[in-house]
Amino acid sequence: MGENGDPHFRQKVLKKLTPTVLSMYKKLSPHELLEVSYLMEYQSAAMLSMIAKWYANDKDLPTEQFLELLLAVTTNGVQCELSKYRR
Repeated sequence: MGENGDPHFRQKVLKKLTPTVLSMYKKLSPHELLEVSYLMEYQSAAMLSMIAKWYANDKDLPTEQFLELLLAVTTNGVQCELSKYRR
């Protein structure tokens, strides 16, 4: 495993979540399902990367604030959230 945890953690999470998420999209074509799987890959990588950074930085944001940020970027997208900091 090493100090950074299981390097295959994201793949394991995706393997468990993918059937559940894809079951919500039963009416999609195979091509659309393929696109959804790529979107899931992107989203899971981004979320887990943020979580890993937060832990690596000794949880430098309070838990509630971090979770709100994670939810906001997941819901609104990075561009929308970054636009809040433009001056």
